[in-house]
Amino acid sequence: MARCQTFYTTVFNWEFTSLPATTCDDMTEPPYVLFSTPSTPVRGGIFRVKEEDIVRPVADEADGQRPATCRMTMAVEDVDAALKRIELAGGSIVACVFLISRSFASFICSSFSGKKEIPGDMGYFGVFRDTEGNINVVWCKV
Repeated sequence: MARCQTFYTTVFNWEFTSLPATTCDDMTEPPYVLFSTPSTPVRGGIFRVKEEDIVRPVADEADGQRPATCRMTMAVEDVDAALKRIELAGGSIVACVFLISRSFASFICSSFSGKKEIPGDMGYFGVFRDTEGNINVVWCKV
């Protein structure tokens, strides 16, 4: 948990507060930490999941092949600067495929790594892997 906290503090300036362990916790680290920013009280929390408790992705109902996944998106002021901080903190930039258009019979995709513009004046985003292997997204409007 300490490595995870260091990563998110370095990249997003989050501050962490540990919650006390419960009687059912057999972990040596705090089981749950709340995060905030200097200007905003509690914004969310992070907890460690034991390997045997990890929920595996299920098949997407549409085609039964792609795993259904969830990604957190963090708003930032500058995607490029955030991606640099991510790499400096031990994370990595993830190459991915971005769906540009889905017509009735075909898909138009663009492969990229780094900052990508979202069509329709929706801003920019970048996909990253944190020090714990979680894949998430940074986004900004400008």
